[in-house]
Amino acid sequence: NTGEGCGELMIYGNPTSGLNTVSAGRHQYDIGFPVTTWWNTPYTYIYHCNNFLQNYNKAELSTEVKEHYAAEVRVIRAYCYYLLTSLFGDVTLITTPAPPSDPIYKGPRTPKAQVVNFIYRELNDCFSKLPTEAQTLKNSGRINRWAALALKARVALQNENWSVAASAADSVMRLSPHSLWGNYRTLFLVSSNTKFTDA
Repeated sequence: NTGEGCGELMIYGNPTSGLNTVSAGRHQYDIGFPVTTWWNTPYTYIYHCNNFLQNYNKAELSTEVKEHYAAEVRVIRAYCYYLLTSLFGDVTLITTPAPPSDPIYKGPRTPKAQVVNFIYRELNDCFSKLPTEAQTLKNSGRINRWAALALKARVALQNENWSVAASAADSVMRLSPHSLWGNYRTLFLVSSNTKFTDA
């Protein structure tokens, strides 16, 4: 959970950090980091995603390419809503491009369960529009269908939807080209990262 850094047993580097202010119970509602930052930043990304999704069909590209890009953007938007619901519970569900200064971002809020169901629907719909192969070289970091399914598993786990989480995680493990690293201890050694130097 993104908000674990605010836990009462956490100490985060600088004692005057906003995270420590929250964990000590000394924060105000209008504190910048982390409270308003963790609200405003995802909504800024959501605005850009919504703006793209309203306008992407104007691009002179093939339908397949456009739908691929739109699916990636919808996964990013779903991830932003996952962060928001994890931290704040009920949040305002916005799917049209309202600028970050718009009062709509301050409510009314949509019930968390409704937003989580929106996330599931988005990820389910995007799954078939995303590539199956691992993204490498110039596409390194781009979203494939297994990343979308892994996000679905994470969202379900966070929201105690155990059967959904198990099914999504099982599909990633059985069907994707990804696997766990053979020796976790060596993962952080420079010699283990040679295969990624061309990315």
